[in-house]
Amino acid sequence: KIEILDYESPTIFNSKSVGGIDWIIYDGEYKLATEVKPPDSSETLVRMVSEILTYNIGKEDTRPAICFFKNTSDNTKNSKQCSDYLKYKESETFKSIVEKTHLKVLYVTFDNDTFEIHDTEKEPL
Repeated sequence: KIEILDYESPTIFNSKSVGGIDWIIYDGEYKLATEVKPPDSSETLVRMVSEILTYNIGKEDTRPAICFFKNTSDNTKNSKQCSDYLKYKESETFKSIVEKTHLKVLYVTFDNDTFEIHDTEKEPL
């Protein structure tokens, strides 16, 4: 079971334009510094990856992770980040980034008031 331990955790950067690490998650094996986007965000998967890799600099006790919503808030279509992931997940470049940085890719499903976080390694999209 994936557990959220903390949110808006500080980074080594000190700037009004740089927020904290969205979530610190424990996945049963590792603490994950996780970048999360809301279900209707138009930001790209590439931006999520670059943000968390940057924010995780100096964090020796965590691995980087991204977490996106599978669907938009009205649950009618894939979120922008989920669509990007489905497009790029088999590309050699994306696979290489995931492997070399030990990046975890997570996604959220929801129904009414129930949210669940999934690991793409254990529950592929």
